[in-house]
Amino acid sequence: DHWARRGIVGRGVLADVGRWRHEQGRPIAYDESDAVTPDELLACLAAQGTEVQEGDVLLVRFGWTGWYQRQDAATRRALADPQQFKACGLHPGEETARTLWNLHIAAVACDNPAVEVWPPGPQLSEEERAALRADPTRIHEVFAHTILLPMLGLPLGEMFFLDALADDCALDGRYEFFFTSAPLHLPNGVASPPNALATK
Repeated sequence: DHWARRGIVGRGVLADVGRWRHEQGRPIAYDESDAVTPDELLACLAAQGTEVQEGDVLLVRFGWTGWYQRQDAATRRALADPQQFKACGLHPGEETARTLWNLHIAAVACDNPAVEVWPPGPQLSEEERAALRADPTRIHEVFAHTILLPMLGLPLGEMFFLDALADDCALDGRYEFFFTSAPLHLPNGVASPPNALATK
């Protein structure tokens, strides 16, 4: 609710990781725990020639929402099973938090279900994940939300529709735009619709 009092307004930049990975010959696996590392995120920005400035809102496109819309009803039903669900996203851990912090961004939003890869800690066994979840000092190793939101105060956006914006950016080579977001202003509100717009 503190963010929603005035909304989020500023310069936005897009990291089209989905397009970049495809060009590298390593297309993102949307229905797998395909983790994008901080180095890959930075390499994508560099390849685009995108300079992130202090206070920017960083949008990261994997291509997940567009991929989901192209799936048939049976595939969507299978994806709705929380026990089986897998999705691409940012790699969890301290290095991801450090990279986002060092970019000095005001917020980060992605076009996937959790910003981070799902399930948390895909590189770990279930026993290792359970052990890390049980240790509050290490939970960020499997779920960076625990650092990004409460420790760094970095707003997270999920399930953004970024395909049209990405196509436009690829056409003119400009990955910056005016960004606004007006979440619902509810006391102690979480998971509010972002009501976000990008204007070029």
